[in-house]
Amino acid sequence: MIAATKVKIKGYITVKDGFQEAVADMMALFEIPEMETLDDSLPSLAICIRNQVEGSQLPSIHTVLEYVDENQERQEYERHSLPAEPEELTTTAIRRLLRLNIFQLLHHLTGYTPGPWGIMRGVRPAKLVHRLLDEGMDTSGIISHLHEHYAVSHEKATLITDIALRQRNFLLEAKDKQRVSVYIGIPYCLSKCYYCSFSSALLPSVHSEIDKFLQALEKDINSAADTITKCGLDVDSLYIGGGTPTSLPEQDFAALLSLVKKKLATTHTREFTVEAGRPDSTNETKILAMCQAGVTRVSVNPQSMQEKTLKRIGRNHNVRDIISMFQKIRDIGIPVINMDIIVGLPGETITDLEDTLKQISVLCPDNLTVHTLALKRGSLLMENHEGLSQDQKLLASKMLVTAERYASQMGMVPYYLYRQKNMAGNLENVGYALPGKECLYNIQIIDERQTIIGIGPASATKAIVPGKHKLSSFYNPKDIRTYIDHLPTHLQRREALIAKWFNN
Repeated sequence: MIAATKVKIKGYITVKDGFQEAVADMMALFEIPEMETLDDSLPSLAICIRNQVEGSQLPSIHTVLEYVDENQERQEYERHSLPAEPEELTTTAIRRLLRLNIFQLLHHLTGYTPGPWGIMRGVRPAKLVHRLLDEGMDTSGIISHLHEHYAVSHEKATLITDIALRQRNFLLEAKDKQRVSVYIGIPYCLSKCYYCSFSSALLPSVHSEIDKFLQALEKDINSAADTITKCGLDVDSLYIGGGTPTSLPEQDFAALLSLVKKKLATTHTREFTVEAGRPDSTNETKILAMCQAGVTRVSVNPQSMQEKTLKRIGRNHNVRDIISMFQKIRDIGIPVINMDIIVGLPGETITDLEDTLKQISVLCPDNLTVHTLALKRGSLLMENHEGLSQDQKLLASKMLVTAERYASQMGMVPYYLYRQKNMAGNLENVGYALPGKECLYNIQIIDERQTIIGIGPASATKAIVPGKHKLSSFYNPKDIRTYIDHLPTHLQRREALIAKWFNN
């Protein structure tokens, strides 16, 4: 193993040895670009990595890193991984060991740690923890496993293990396989937020266009309801997201909620969530419609309680509007209110975040979802941004700690976590909740241990294969016109997918 030298690397050369994808993944993590070379020479301040699989039953990886320093001297470093674990699939083990070798070599060569999650690049790190719990591993063993096998920091390994342990009470047993959740996607917003890359469109000014979508959505809901009845399923939780569902006109929004209540909600339905989003899309009439439809959870998503930030990110409302909207939802008696914030928004400081959290604390929400800013492809932020500086990444990390402290002071505990590509500091999004106020749908969508039926554009239907923690999935088109024009085909495919696993 090499000692930390904190050298600068300008780029890397690809070796066509079958491991290019895993190598590129780790290089992206360390922000090292690919370089081209016309011959076999290695440019100054560049590296070349070669990997060799050794053994067949429990393979290990031998990784060699060649580096040309500023003096044009070639240095060579190597790392032999430990053998794969007996329960690992061979291909999975090879990818993990290879990434771990490269991560450790680059860390020691550059002196840089690209975030606390090590080589874990997936959206749902809790899934691995649940698998280890299923296998009987204890808490300390899991934390050590995440650190040794994935280079996850002790802090994050402890966090995700604690979250998974809390989630165990919400996971379904085999006997509960007939319980499903339903997601309904509304693809409209009143304006485009600066950071957003979701598959959403501005609400059409011509109502006939909205009507075409709603007619298709009604067919989609009716078809899903028929499939649920035929297969003897029970709807455990309902979630209407987007986009911004409350951007729909009052009459249309109320009619949608009424249809969902009539067709999908039953006495077995434990939770009904609506993303109310922003104050400029929500009013007293829509809040009353949610209450009358039996909505049990509403998400209010200010993202920040700073006036300057709201203007910067493209929000057409102010802080007073957020507070007023929250109080109206609370007064009408909807049981659970969530609030979303984003840490690392352009121009925000720790002081700004603390002020936001102080204002939120006064409102006493039941849930707080803390997102880390991600540079998402298709967002205005990504188009106008060259990347995040090291200072911004460190700031985002400090902001997450600040948000955790305030959530704890409000009596909340972390209950679900997920990650995204291009997050500031390679960090995470965390949902906090007062005990007993956890969002069932959020847990199920992240842990992927309950079948979820998707309705609307860009929604996904994910059926759990009985007896296995595996998914069989179908995705609706993101484009609204494509969704409408090809709806019969989508409905047939979804029904066939559900019927395959649930028809007795």
